[in-house]
Amino acid sequence: MEEARLELVEWMGERARLKNALQHHRKRSEELQKSLEKGKAEQEGLARKLQEMNVTGSSLEREIRELEEALGQLRARREEIKEKLSRMQAQREELRARLQDLGSSIQRLGSRMQALQGLQLDLAGFSDGIRALREAARTGEIHLGNSLPKVVAEVVDASDGADGLVSALLGDRIQYLVVENWEQALRGLTFAKEKGLGRVGFVALEACGKASLEANSKDESRLGLSWEPGYERLGGLFLEGATLVDTVQEAINRRLSGIKGRLVTSQGDLLDSRGFLEGGDPRDPSKAYLARRRELKDLEASLKKLEEEGRELAAQEIELSRGVSVLSSEQDGLVDLIHAKELRLAECRRDFLSSKEAAGGLKQRLEALKWQMGGQAEELGLAV
Repeated sequence: MEEARLELVEWMGERARLKNALQHHRKRSEELQKSLEKGKAEQEGLARKLQEMNVTGSSLEREIRELEEALGQLRARREEIKEKLSRMQAQREELRARLQDLGSSIQRLGSRMQALQGLQLDLAGFSDGIRALREAARTGEIHLGNSLPKVVAEVVDASDGADGLVSALLGDRIQYLVVENWEQALRGLTFAKEKGLGRVGFVALEACGKASLEANSKDESRLGLSWEPGYERLGGLFLEGATLVDTVQEAINRRLSGIKGRLVTSQGDLLDSRGFLEGGDPRDPSKAYLARRRELKDLEASLKKLEEEGRELAAQEIELSRGVSVLSSEQDGLVDLIHAKELRLAECRRDFLSSKEAAGGLKQRLEALKWQMGGQAEELGLAV
């Protein structure tokens, strides 16, 4: 009886232990199940996050390649602009130097022209009477027409080398004042006598007559002479009866053969209608005036050419400056753009490395979680 009671007590104790063990096993199974479910949820979340990070990494990697390619192109363009800008700036400096040289040349020509014009206006080398009479007309002391009267030398053009011929044909008359009519000539002559200006001469355009308008232009051309517009009739007056010959001997032979009129060589030797022979280099102050007049015309032509060249160079300089400005603006824009892309590239590379490190951490966590869940699953299987 006692033995049976002891066995019952032992059985009941074993039953209690088994019940406790079963309860512990069920509780452990529930914990493992929950842990596995939580691990699975975490695993899925980590997988999604890893996928997102892989997508982000791929996107960053693609953007890095695009940025590097774009930076390569931008830097190449920057170097191209830099070289082109350097060439254009050098060309512009060369143009500016040429413009400065042109400006100096124009200034020298202008100064020379101003000096010559002063001498011409002052009738340097002409008789005191003519100069005084012209000055009186300029100041209004005497009225000799609506405009300042000119001397013959101011309205005749002699080609280079024809000064002697002009002196032979015109003589002192090259200093005569050209007026419109006899009334003005008489007024001027009276004024010169009253003021004691010495001997003066006048040419009245109305005395030239209409026939003088048809003076032999071929002869004038052969003589190397031309007249200012409005004064063409003077040619017939001064050159009437003049024939150009090559030598003095030819002039004498023609006179001996009965040819009349004035025979003149291009050197200024003259056999006049009365038989007087003149020659040699005359000491004629008007020669300097004619030479200065030719020089002025040459200077005016040179000045016009230089000014035209200056305008062309200035236009080129403006165009180059405009091009330099455009390229400089583009270069500045490229510098800013390159800087912005370099910053973005550095940022992308930093984010890409961070993404790779984070993805590596996630992979390690997934591996650890996989190992942990495997152990729990194994334990749960055994528990089941």
